[in-house]
Amino acid sequence: MKFFHSITALGLILAPCASAITVAEITGNKYLSPLSRSTFTNLTGLVTAKGPNGLWIRSTNPDDNEQTSKSVYVFSRTVGANLTAGDIIRLDGSVTEFRSSNVYLYLTEVTTPRNVQVVSKGNPVPPVVLGARTSGIIGDKD
Repeated sequence: MKFFHSITALGLILAPCASAITVAEITGNKYLSPLSRSTFTNLTGLVTAKGPNGLWIRSTNPDDNEQTSKSVYVFSRTVGANLTAGDIIRLDGSVTEFRSSNVYLYLTEVTTPRNVQVVSKGNPVPPVVLGARTSGIIGDKD
């Protein structure tokens, strides 16, 4: 029985972890993220905007699935201090479903970002115009 408890405790310590992940894999193609409550490593994204509680990153390698998001919010009051729009970053973190009230929809976000590395700086941040043809970093779409 002691052995069983040791294995159970070890299983609780080891949270699911995905490596070399994309924004589309984090957001998924459903209402809630398939990776909610898991950790990941090596997410790469273009910083598109910063706010007082975090920043938004856009996929640098988007998929062709219209049902997945190409951007995700990174919640952290400190991680973006030395970052600017146009930086491509790589980070590890956790996937969380957030909502401030039970009357609001969930927002999939990255929390507890760590090991943040700047891959490159000064990249263009093309606007995303809904319903219009886009090209470049988010892919060609009609």
